[in-house]
Amino acid sequence: MNLNFEQMLAEHQRNREPAQKVVIKPCPRCGWPIKEENSGSLLVNIFVVVVVLLIFIALVVIPQFTN
Repeated sequence: MNLNFEQMLAEHQRNREPAQKVVIKPCPRCGWPIKEENSGSLLVNIFVVVVVLLIFIALVVIPQFTN
C-alpha cells in the first residue's frame, strides 16, 4: 500500500504542469534585465475585478441615492 502511494505520488509530480515560468530578458533599449511573466492573466484578473465592482455599484450604491 505504501509503495503504491509513493508510485502514485511520483507519477503525479511528473505529470503536473510546471510552475509559471519567469523569463529574464534584457531590455531592448537599455539592456537592464526584465522579468517577463505571463501578464495576460493579470490583465484578465484586473478586468474581472473592475467589472464586478461596476456591477456592485450599479446594483447597490446607485439605488440608495435615487430614493
